[in-house]
Amino acid sequence: MQKSRLSEFLGDLSGHQLTQFLPNQHKLNLGNLNNKLPKLEIPWAKPGWFDEAEVWIQEQIQCHGLKAIAPIEVVKNWALAIILRVATTEGMIYFKASSPLFAQEAEFTGILAQRYRQNIPEVLATSPDKSWILMRELEGELLENMGDICHWEAALHQWAKFQILAIEHRSDLIACGWVDLGVEHIAKTLDGLFDPSLRLPRNYGKKLANRELLQLLPFVPKLQKVLEELRELNIPDTLVHGDLSPRNIYLRDQGFVYFDWSDTCISHPFFDLIRFLYEISKDLPDVTDARSRIRNAYLAPWTIYAPMEQLVSTFEFASATLVSLYETISDRLLRENWVNQWHNHGQGQTDSTVYFYLQRLLIQVATYLHFFRHSQ
Repeated sequence: MQKSRLSEFLGDLSGHQLTQFLPNQHKLNLGNLNNKLPKLEIPWAKPGWFDEAEVWIQEQIQCHGLKAIAPIEVVKNWALAIILRVATTEGMIYFKASSPLFAQEAEFTGILAQRYRQNIPEVLATSPDKSWILMRELEGELLENMGDICHWEAALHQWAKFQILAIEHRSDLIACGWVDLGVEHIAKTLDGLFDPSLRLPRNYGKKLANRELLQLLPFVPKLQKVLEELRELNIPDTLVHGDLSPRNIYLRDQGFVYFDWSDTCISHPFFDLIRFLYEISKDLPDVTDARSRIRNAYLAPWTIYAPMEQLVSTFEFASATLVSLYETISDRLLRENWVNQWHNHGQGQTDSTVYFYLQRLLIQVATYLHFFRHSQ
């Protein structure tokens, strides 16, 4: 697969309009939403959804002795979630509803808030069957807006300690529904991951030939080698955020708070660091050694399992490929889940979203191919 082919994929993806946004407003009118959102039965695009959500929000804030002092407003709305907020007598309260693709986000956030209260947003109420969650506003400062790298180092150092603490709860979390994407699972999945018999949406053959998937099979042993080196660290799988970024971390007086748990799972902890560092040069352009400083701050707590030199060496060996491998397997699971969620609503309604995830998966696969061809 040549660079021009990869560029073609990237161009197609950048032009794929999966989401739509609505401006802030004091009262949400759902009358015309069906013309604004993708042709999927998104819950908040249905007539009467907002009225039901508003009643639930009002009931929950009253249960906590609060009273709304302004109308509920829309903060953000897109294909995968909607966020509302309401000003109350004790500050701003936020509501989030997730699409069926991330149906367990509300339940998972509630469980984490009970177990790790200091590092999770304060949850007032959840409705797991509707994927609704109500939380207090996070007070403090978003890490993304903090120019001092010392805060970034502290945030990742604390996150590593959080993950180490969660190791003993790993089995309980899996029993509660967390997906197990551990190293062993990924290793077992590799052989069939690039199977050319993977069922593609209709007309997808115009975008990608099965022979291109076949080209990836010789690289499976190389990926297995990376996984084997991770195993040798003997670091247990644990809670993985899945979308750890400076935009999902707040610093408040009590310490760092980590939020937006839609992609959480149980996996190798290094996946979070790899993703966090992916665009670090853009986040801290004036700090020349930002990547190594943040990496070392995160890895320091893991020295209870291996020497720092070995941790750094293994991390650097793995980081070039494993975040894409993790996302590829994760996206395939999401694709299968989406098809299962919507199979009764007609193939045409699922095509655009299935196409989005497959296209993203294959872009990442192309990245492996490019990397391995230049590392031989």
